[in-house]
Amino acid sequence: LTEEGDEAAILWAARDIGMLTRRGALPTLVLRDSLHAAFAGAPFRVVSPDALPQAIEQAELHCPLPDLPRCVDPRGVAIPAPFEVAAAVSGNAALQERLAGPAPGLRAGFCREAGEGSREWPRAVFPLTTMMGFALLPGLQLCTLSWGTRSEAPGPAAAGLLTDLDPLIHGLEDTIHALRRRDLLGTVDGPLAHLAAGLGVPGRNLLPF
Repeated sequence: LTEEGDEAAILWAARDIGMLTRRGALPTLVLRDSLHAAFAGAPFRVVSPDALPQAIEQAELHCPLPDLPRCVDPRGVAIPAPFEVAAAVSGNAALQERLAGPAPGLRAGFCREAGEGSREWPRAVFPLTTMMGFALLPGLQLCTLSWGTRSEAPGPAAAGLLTDLDPLIHGLEDTIHALRRRDLLGTVDGPLAHLAAGLGVPGRNLLPF
C-alpha cells in the first residue's frame, strides 16, 4: 500500500488496513517517515518510501492507500475497528503549557471546520454560535480542535467559555497531544474522529445528513 494525499487522507484510508489483516493478509504500508510514529501500534508493517521498489517486488498486490476502502468493501457498509495510535511526545511548549494542570469537569474538544472545499472533499462548517451554546453547559471544559485552516475564530465573547487551541496546533503530534487530554470529541471531520478512536477518546461525528 502506498500513501497519497495529506495527513487527513492517510488517516482516513488507513482505518481499512485492519480489515485486511483480519482476513489473513500481510499488508505493508509505504509511508513518509514523519508519520511512522502515528502507526507504531498498527497491526501491519510500515516502511519508508526508499523501500518502495523492494516492497512492490515482494507484494502480490499493489494498491494506492486512498483506493483501499473501495477494494476492501465496495459497498462502504463495514466500519472496521480502529487500531491503537501512538506518537512521539509533542515538543510544542506553548501547547503543553496551555493543557497542563488539572481541568475540572468534562474536558471536551470540538472540531467545527474541515475539508478543502473541493468537489471530492467539500468544506464542512459547524456554526460557531451553536458551538458556543455547548460551552455554556455546566461542568463542560470546551476547547477548539480544528483541522487545518478555519474561516472564523472565536471572538472576545468566547473568553472564559472555551480554550482556543487552533493557533497552537501545528501538526499531527500536536493534535494527538491535545486529544489525549480530552475526555470527549465532537467533530465534523472524519479523519479526526478516526484518530480519536485510535487513541481511545470517545467522540461524536456530526454529519449534515
